Amino acid sequence: MGFGLSILLHLIFLFIVSSIIAFFSLIITYFISSPEKKKRKLILSIFIPFHIFFSFYIFVFIGSVFISEIKKVDIGIGDSWYAPIDESYQILMIDLPEQAYIECDGKSILSDVSEIQQIEKKVFCKTYNEKYYSINLIEKKLTEYQNIEELKKAENFSKPNLIKVEEFYHKRKWQISGSATIIIGILSLITSILTAIIIYKFIVYGKILGLKK
Repeated sequence: MGFGLSILLHLIFLFIVSSIIAFFSLIITYFISSPEKKKRKLILSIFIPFHIFFSFYIFVFIGSVFISEIKKVDIGIGDSWYAPIDESYQILMIDLPEQAYIECDGKSILSDVSEIQQIEKKVFCKTYNEKYYSINLIEKKLTEYQNIEELKKAENFSKPNLIKVEEFYHKRKWQISGSATIIIGILSLITSILTAIIIYKFIVYGKILGLKK
């Protein structure tokens, strides 16, 4: 799914959810609000849900872009996924999240990776053609093996535990950017709610277009 289409689907989903909540908010406000400034309150009961959901989405999106640039991970939208393995290497998936590339300094060194395991400064990979590879992250050395037994013998690899590349990607991304993502989400939610409260208080109790309350 392309980046633009992903954004569009997100916005459509937010619009539907906001509309449903705004509908019930309007009904509740109509019956429980006092006659004073009731018209303003009814308008706000429709506007506020849209403001909270869409502003939250915008704040999270902007924060995710900053995280992506700083942490070198994707923002979770579109048809490409990537996360660093170390300072030079990264795992990259395009279109098919179950099939990965390994890049070193921006250049692809291994493709069609289906399973992967990292042990400190070594990475072990299995490809779709049933070949195995080891990558020495320090020496930047790629070694090919014909089967798992050959890999285990050469690398003294007694307990292989290779996992699907998609699972490895999610774990690696969470290790790198998980805490920052949570912080961005919390700050975005707080900001959206606070701005909604400010807008409500200003419109209901403040001045609008120079008119007194």
